[in-house]
Amino acid sequence: MTGQQTTMFAVAPSGAVSTLALLSRKTDSDGSKAAARKMVKTGTLSKQRAEVLDALKRYLREHNYERLPTSKELASWADMDRHLVGRRLPEVARKVKRPGEQARWTVL
Repeated sequence: MTGQQTTMFAVAPSGAVSTLALLSRKTDSDGSKAAARKMVKTGTLSKQRAEVLDALKRYLREHNYERLPTSKELASWADMDRHLVGRRLPEVARKVKRPGEQARWTVL
């Protein structure tokens, strides 16, 4: 399996992580890669991330920043699609921090 394992992130020469690399793997079909490009181009990805991040921040404030919810818990609490939240939560969770502190949770 080690020979077939792919990295989760593609790093650009500048050190930045490619957004498309987060959405598709080298082994994905051309259709899957096209869908990932479309999500970026149309702004759908940014909109979904913003919605999940907003829901996560509201959840954490309401629950006194006790812990990160699972994607199922957050989706149920925010009345959002469970699968959408499951895809976007790992991408946005690392951006959340307690007031006055450095980011406490990183999901990567």
